[in-house]
Parts: sequence; structure tokens; C-alpha cells
Amino acid sequence: MATFSGVIGGILLITIVIPWFILGAFVVGILYAYSAAFYRSSARELKVFFKHILIIDNKLFRIIQRLDAVLRSSLYSHFSESLSGLATIRAYGEAKRFRSDNERFIDVENRAYWLTVVNQVCFCVEKAFSQSLMVLKAMAWSQA
Repeated sequence: MATFSGVIGGILLITIVIPWFILGAFVVGILYAYSAAFYRSSARELKVFFKHILIIDNKLFRIIQRLDAVLRSSLYSHFSESLSGLATIRAYGEAKRFRSDNERFIDVENRAYWLTVVNQVCFCVEKAFSQSLMVLKAMAWSQA
């Protein structure tokens, strides 16, 4: 709440000195709200991002959901089977093979994680850009 009140106070202070600044602040505020809504919808789940932003048809959306569930379940089932048969795996000397299989399943599952990280970085860049626009408008209109 302190950050929000600081931003509003800064905008009000600049608007008192430079009345035209409120127009620029309004435009940047709308852009920021749009990018924040875009980020929230895509950060919840990648599936929601695919369905609502890219407007994928429902059949393809169900295929993506199914693929995600299959990838996740294969990782969990392999890990569970490895834990339950740990004594047998060690007895036959197959630990290296099971470890490499598990690493492969984890790599496949981590692809969605990296998409989330990229999404967060893009939002941070958009946020920094909107903040830079506010400062640029304040500087430009203070020189006029």
C-alpha cells in the first residue's frame, strides 16, 4: 500500500506543477494495466494463456491439456516406480539408466517452467518501459 500511495502522490505532485502530465500518466496507466492483466492471465497457467490470448480452438486446447497431464504423470509414475523398486534397481545395477530416464522426464517437464520464467521477464521489461515513459513525459513537459 505504501508503494501505491507513493506512486499516486508522485503523479499528483507532478500534475500540480505540469497539468498536461495527467494525460500521459493516464495513457501509461492504461498500458500498464493491460500488460499486468496479460501477465496475470498468462502466469496462472500456460494453458489459460494459450486459450485466451492466442484464441486456440477448444479441441486444440484439450490436446494441450492432455499432453501436459501425460508429461506430468509420466514423470511422477517413473519417480514412484523408481522409489518402490529401489532395492531391485540397485541389485541389478540399473541405477544409472533410471537416473538418466528420470533426468529426461524432468527436462521435458521443465519446458513449461522456462516459459513461465520468460513470461515473468517480459512483464518486468514492460513494467520498466512504462516507468521510463512516465519519467520521459515528466522531463519533456517540464522543459516546455
